[in-house]
Amino acid sequence: MSILVNGYHFYIAGWHLFMSPLMIGFLFLGTIIGIVFGVIPGLTSTMGLAVFIPLTFGMDPYVGIVLLMGIYVGSIYAGSITAILVNIPGTPGAIVTGLEGYPMTLKRESGRAIGISATASLLGGFIGIIFLSLLAPAISKVALRFNSVDYVALAFLGLSVVSYISSGSILKGLIAVVIGLMLASVGTDPMTGAPRFTFGSNEVYSGLPLIPVLIAFFGLPEVLENINLNVPVTKMKEFTKIIPTHSDLKQISGAVIRGGILGTFIGAVPFAGGAISCMMNYAIEKMISKEPESFGKGNIRGLAAPEASNNASVGGALIPLLTLGIPGDPMTAVILGAFLVHGISPGPLLFEKNPEFISSIFIGNTLATLLIFIIGISCAKYFAKLISIPQRILAPIIMIFCIVGSYAIRNSIFDIGIFAFFGIGAYLLRKVGIMPAPLVLGFILGPIFEENLRRVLMISGMDWSLFIKRPSSVIMLAVGCLILFSPLIFKMMKPKSK
Repeated sequence: MSILVNGYHFYIAGWHLFMSPLMIGFLFLGTIIGIVFGVIPGLTSTMGLAVFIPLTFGMDPYVGIVLLMGIYVGSIYAGSITAILVNIPGTPGAIVTGLEGYPMTLKRESGRAIGISATASLLGGFIGIIFLSLLAPAISKVALRFNSVDYVALAFLGLSVVSYISSGSILKGLIAVVIGLMLASVGTDPMTGAPRFTFGSNEVYSGLPLIPVLIAFFGLPEVLENINLNVPVTKMKEFTKIIPTHSDLKQISGAVIRGGILGTFIGAVPFAGGAISCMMNYAIEKMISKEPESFGKGNIRGLAAPEASNNASVGGALIPLLTLGIPGDPMTAVILGAFLVHGISPGPLLFEKNPEFISSIFIGNTLATLLIFIIGISCAKYFAKLISIPQRILAPIIMIFCIVGSYAIRNSIFDIGIFAFFGIGAYLLRKVGIMPAPLVLGFILGPIFEENLRRVLMISGMDWSLFIKRPSSVIMLAVGCLILFSPLIFKMMKPKSK
C-alpha cells in the first residue's frame, strides 16, 4: 500500500507545473521533434537529444527536461513508421516492427498497421509508466545486481532469440547472426586494444559505424528490390478504420501486456536497450502462437508485442537513471548529462528533496505517450501517403535520406562508402534468403556478448563454472538454449504420420 501511495504522490506533486502553457507547448514541440528524428533514416533518438540539449541551458530545468522527454518518447515511437511503410526502421527496436508491419503495407493495410502500432505504443508506454512510478526502487535494485556473467547470459538469450525471429529458415537466421557477430568484431580489441580486421584503415578503429550499417542493410536492398516493383497504392478509403477494431484489440491485448511488462524489466537493466526486449517479445509471441507460420506475413500480435515493449522500455530505462544515477540506455545517458548541466543529481535523495522534479518527468512521460497516440492515429493517412509516391520518385528520395543519414553521423564520406558496400552485400545476401534483421541485431549484441564474456573469463582464470553458479544466468542460458533448439525439440515431439 505504501508503494501505491508513494507512486500517487509523485504524480500529484507536479501537476501544477503543467498548468503553464509553456510546459505543454515545449512538451508538444519535443514530441514533434522526436517524431521527425525517428522517421528520417539516419537521425536517431540519441542524436536528437544531443542536438537539443544545448538549447535547454537557458531554460528552466523543468521546461528543459520536459522538452527532452518529448523528444525521447516521440523518437522511440516514430522509428516504427518508416519500418511499416518502407521497411527502413528509424530505430534498432523498430527492426522487429518491420517484420510484420511492412507485409501489412504490401497487403494494403498500412493504416491498420500504424493504428495498431500507435495503440500498442500507448498501452505499452502506460505499463512502463506505472512500473516507473510505483516500483522504481524495487526494480532498480534487481537490475543493479546484474554483473558481467548476467550480461553474457542476457546477450546469449538475445542472440538465440535473434536467430529464431528470422522469417523462413532458422539455419539461415543463425548464419545471419554469425555474419553480424563477425562484423561486430571489426575494430580494436576491447581487452587488448589491438586492431582487428581494420586493414590499416583508421576509420574503423572504433568499429563499423552502427547507423550507416543499419541503413545499408535495410535501405539500399529495399530500394533495389522495389525499383521495378509496383507497390500497392494506398487509397484514402483504406484509412476509414485506422483505430483498431474490437477484434484487433482482443487479439493484441495479451501481446501488449506481455510486451509492456517484459519491456519495462529489460529496459531497467542498464544498457540492455529496447532492441533486446523487442526481439524477446516477438519470439515469445511466435513461440506461443497457434499459427507461427503466419509470422512474417503481417501478424498483428507480432506487430503489437515489440511496439508495446519498445515504449515500455522508456519507463524501464528511466528507473535506474532516477533512482541510482545509472542510465538504462544511450538516450538516458544523454538525459543524465542534461541533469548534471542543470545541477540535478539523480539518486534516492532526489525523490525526497525534489519530488516536483520527479513528478514532472512522470507526467511529461505520460502526456508524451498520449501525444504520440493522438499524432500517430490522426496523421496515419498522411504518413501512409509516402507509399503512394511512384517508385521512380520515392526511390531517389529514400536514397538521398539514406546517404545523408549515413554521412550526418560523423560527417564522413567514408561512411557513405560503408553504406554502399554493405548495402550491395545485403542485397546479394537477401537473394539467397539471408535477411537483414537477425544480421543487424547480431551486430548490435555482439560487443555486449564479447566484452562481458572475455571479462568474466579473464578475471576468473577461464572458470566457466561461474555461469551456472548464479540463478539469474542459469535461467537466461536455459531459456536461450530452449529457444535455440525448440524447432528441433518440436520436430522430435511431433508424432510421425503413418
